[in-house]
Amino acid sequence: MLDILDAVLASRAAGRRVVMAVVAATWSSSPRPVGSAMAVLDDGTALGSVSGGCVEGDVLSRATDLLEAVRVDGAGAALAEVVHYGVSDDDALAVGLPCGGELDVLLRPLDDETAASLAELAAARDAGRPGRVRLALPGGGAVEVEVRPPAHLVVAGAGLAAEALAAQARLLGMRTTVVDAREAFATAQRVPSADEVVLDWPHRWLQAQADAGLVGLGTSLVVLTHDAKFDLPLLELALRLDLGYVGAMGSRRTCAARRTDLVQRGLGEAELARLHDPVGLDLGGRSPAEMALSIAAELVAARHGRTGGPLRAATGRISG
Repeated sequence: MLDILDAVLASRAAGRRVVMAVVAATWSSSPRPVGSAMAVLDDGTALGSVSGGCVEGDVLSRATDLLEAVRVDGAGAALAEVVHYGVSDDDALAVGLPCGGELDVLLRPLDDETAASLAELAAARDAGRPGRVRLALPGGGAVEVEVRPPAHLVVAGAGLAAEALAAQARLLGMRTTVVDAREAFATAQRVPSADEVVLDWPHRWLQAQADAGLVGLGTSLVVLTHDAKFDLPLLELALRLDLGYVGAMGSRRTCAARRTDLVQRGLGEAELARLHDPVGLDLGGRSPAEMALSIAAELVAARHGRTGGPLRAATGRISG
C-alpha cells in the first residue's frame, strides 16, 4: 500500500472519489502479500496492484461499479465487499490465479475515517516510525496494514557507483546515506539519489551512529571506497556490529589481502563470514549501473535468505 499512499491521499484531498482494493488474506502461491493495495479513481485511473495482473481486470470492474454506487447514493463504506479469487483445474478460464494460489480482496470506498487513518500511516512512514491501520471487513474482522521504518543503506564512498546504487536502493524503498571523507566527493550534486550525504570518515560516522543506537539489523553497509585507509577501520567496526549486511568492493586479490589485514586486527572467522566480498552477484557487468544492479540484487537475496541463482534452477516456492 505504501507505494500508492501519497497519490491516494492527494486524490482524496482534491475531492476525487476513490475505491481501495486491499489484499485481505492469501493462500498458497499468492503473488502479492496481505496489505498490498490497488486504488481506483473516479476518472478510471488505477494505482498499485493486488496480484500479478491476473485478477486486476475484475477488481477494476468491481471498483468502477462501487464508484458509481457512491456517486449515486453516497453510501460509502457500507458498500464494502470481500471478493475471493482462486482457480481449480476444472475452472481454468475463470477469473483467478493461474499460479494456483487464492486470495481475498477487500473493496472499500475511501471514506473520511479511512482517509484519516491512511494519513496517519503516511505520517508514521515519513517520521521513520512503525505505524498500523485496520480496515474493517464486512461481517467482522479486519485487515491490518503495517508500516515499518524503511531499511537503511549506508554507502561508504561517493564514487560513480554510489549514485547508481542509491538510485537502485530508492526503487527498493530503502533510505540511503552516503558517507565520504573527501570534501570534493561528499556532495549532494554528486549523489542526487541519496537521502543524505555526509562529509566524514566512514568509520567515525558509523561509530557515532552505533553509539546513538541508530544502526542495527535494518542497516546494510556497502563499502565502495576501495582504499585501505577507509576500508579497514570501517570494516573492522562494521563486522563487530549487528548489521543486516556488510559488503565491500574489490578484486579477488584486494579482498584476500583485506581479509588478512582484518584478521591481524583481531577479527575472527565468524565475523569475517559475514562479509560479502567481492560485493554483489556474478552478473558480469562492469559499468556503474551494472555494478549497482549486482549489489542491489545481492541485498535482496540476502534479505530473503536466497543465493541469487536463476529461478529455473531453484526448487520450492518462487516468492514469499
